[in-house]
Amino acid sequence: MKVYVASAWWRDCDPFVSVVSTNKTRAADLIREEMAEEAEHAYGGDDEDKDLEDYLDEMAWSGVQEFEDTDNIGLTGDIRDELREQGFAWLPTY
Repeated sequence: MKVYVASAWWRDCDPFVSVVSTNKTRAADLIREEMAEEAEHAYGGDDEDKDLEDYLDEMAWSGVQEFEDTDNIGLTGDIRDELREQGFAWLPTY
C-alpha cells in the first residue's frame, strides 16, 4: 500500500505538523489546512504589520512524498496502533 506524507514548518524551526494519507491529493489538502490553521492562530496576535498571507509566507512545506509502505517512514507498530486508536490514520497492521 502506498502512503503519502507531507510536513510543514516555520522557516526558522523544525516541522510542526506532518500528515499521512493513502491519497496524495488528500495529503496535500490536509497539510494546507494545517498550515492555514497555524497561520490564522499566529495572525490572531498583536502584530498589525502582518496579514494572514505574510504568516503563510513564513512557512514552508515538503510537498507530498510517496512511500511504498509505512516501514519507510518510521511508523512502528505501536505508533500505527496509537494513531488508529486516536482516529488519525487507518494503516495496515503488520
